[in-house]
Amino acid sequence: MKIGVVIHDMTPAAGTERITATLCNSFAARGHQVTIVSCFKEFPAVSYALSPEIEVVFMNPCKNESSGKIRHIMSYLGQIRKIRCFLRHADFDLILGQSFPINVILFFTGLCHKAVACEHTFYNYYYYPIRLVRNFLYRFFKRIVVLTEKDKMKFQRYYLNVSVIPNMNLFSCEMKVNLGNKRIISVGRLVKSKGFDLLINAVKDIFIQY
Repeated sequence: MKIGVVIHDMTPAAGTERITATLCNSFAARGHQVTIVSCFKEFPAVSYALSPEIEVVFMNPCKNESSGKIRHIMSYLGQIRKIRCFLRHADFDLILGQSFPINVILFFTGLCHKAVACEHTFYNYYYYPIRLVRNFLYRFFKRIVVLTEKDKMKFQRYYLNVSVIPNMNLFSCEMKVNLGNKRIISVGRLVKSKGFDLLINAVKDIFIQY
C-alpha cells in the first residue's frame, strides 16, 4: 500500500513527531511504501530515526512563525494548493492527517474520502466555534482516530466511523522503584493542555496519606 502521512513539521523532537516516526517505521517494516509530507521545516533534520525506505518531503523549507490556533490554521490554508498538487500527483492509497489543522488542508484537497483524520489532542482542546467546523469537516473523512474511549463517545455524537488507537509506548524498564522516596516527577510543557494543575490536585491526597 502507498501511504502518505501529512504533518505540520517532522523536525521537532515532540510527541506527535515521535508517534509519526514510530508509526511510519512500522508501516515500512510491513512492506508499505511510506512518504511523510511535512508542511514546514523548523530544524535542519528530522529528530527521530526513520527507516531509509521512508521518504520525507518538505512543502515549505522554513519554520511556521504564526502564533495562536487561528493563525496556525490560516498559515496551513496557504499551503493548500501546493499540498493538493503533491498529493494528487503521488496518488496515495491512504492518507493520514496528523492533527485537525492538517485535516483542514486535506478537506480542501478533495482527498479526504481516502484520508484518516488522526487526533492528537483531547476533544475540547479547541474553542467551540472551531469544534463546530471540525465536526462538519470530519463527516467527509474515511475514518477518525482518537486517543481515548471518552473522546470516541463525544465524536460519535456526529459520526460512527471513529476508532480509538492510544499513542504507542515503546519505553520499557526492568528496574523497580523501592517507593522509599516521596517524590513524583512529571515532565512536559507547562501549558494548560498538559493538565499539570489537575496533577497537583490529584497527588496532594497521596502525599497526605503516605
